[in-house]
Amino acid sequence: MRLAEEQATLSGADGWVEISLDRSRINHYRGTDIGRRMEELGSINLRMVKVPLQEEREEILITNLPIETFDHFQIAELYQMRWGIESAYETLKDRLQIENFTGTKPLLLLQDIYSTIYISNLAEDIIRDAEAEMDEKETQKNRISCSSRFMKTLAKIWFQ
Repeated sequence: MRLAEEQATLSGADGWVEISLDRSRINHYRGTDIGRRMEELGSINLRMVKVPLQEEREEILITNLPIETFDHFQIAELYQMRWGIESAYETLKDRLQIENFTGTKPLLLLQDIYSTIYISNLAEDIIRDAEAEMDEKETQKNRISCSSRFMKTLAKIWFQ
């Protein structure tokens, strides 16, 4: 059964769904400890949480956190909190090329990592200062374009 079919078995906005660990899902891990464990299990139960979005759309979050501990509102909140971390990592990895090292020695690797994080923090500070001076209505509209253009320009200058 594929994920869309497995999602269809979800009744309501929050519940547990059995995910079949079939051959197509195991192939990538075949010959590894993970692959052997997947074959052993055969299936796993995961919790799917439907979160309403704007314009009558919804997002389905998959977790193994128990319903008794976290209701679907808390799951949505946790995911929202995590999104900032994911976005920061994406910026470091893709825009600032944090994995593009200039050396092989441990000290040079650390220097590359620290300098990239420093540049990222500096860019974020400059963006926040600029936003503080902008009209509140304009802030939301210009935030994304300002941030991405500034980061790209800074990355070009830094990594020339």
